[in-house]
Amino acid sequence: MSELFSARVEGVAGDTARIRFEVCHPDQWNVPNTKNFALQALIDVYWRMKMGYVLGNHQIASTSALKRRAADHPHRDRLEEWLGLAHGRDVAITEAEYARLARDGFGTEPLVGLHYNPSGWYRSYGTQYAAFMAAAERAVISVELEDEEGNPKREIEDPDPKATIVVRVVEPGWLEHLVSGFTWTTAIFDFTGW
Repeated sequence: MSELFSARVEGVAGDTARIRFEVCHPDQWNVPNTKNFALQALIDVYWRMKMGYVLGNHQIASTSALKRRAADHPHRDRLEEWLGLAHGRDVAITEAEYARLARDGFGTEPLVGLHYNPSGWYRSYGTQYAAFMAAAERAVISVELEDEEGNPKREIEDPDPKATIVVRVVEPGWLEHLVSGFTWTTAIFDFTGW
């Protein structure tokens, strides 16, 4: 999937984070102001730190320091839950369970597949847009856009949109991994309508 935005954490204060988004793909015509998009932004930063997917040499901390920040997050379980809904997830299973699922089918489970990698057998669950959107409704108090430039884009020749998302969350600790100056590119998109 192509990256749709370049983004930068502008600041965090209490229960509020400010993230600057700039569209960087010709098919993306706006910076959304939905709760699901805002929550995706928060977990995308966490996921990139956790995986060591950081950009360039001008990052605010070393890759290992950012990975440690994600690993030590006091609300890591909650972030992982949301990440599983937004990205899908793999669950380790035994070889016997794999054989049963392969033989008997998935039943009513929302599985998208079974696979093996060097660490063992896994059940794969796909993205769960509706569940993620419901979680975002509970987790995000408000989302506003500030400093909008050309948002939304109206004509193909118009400049790409820019805006700062101001997101307020129920639990300030969920923002603990955010660091002012963290930059990344992302393919997150508004789940509304999916």
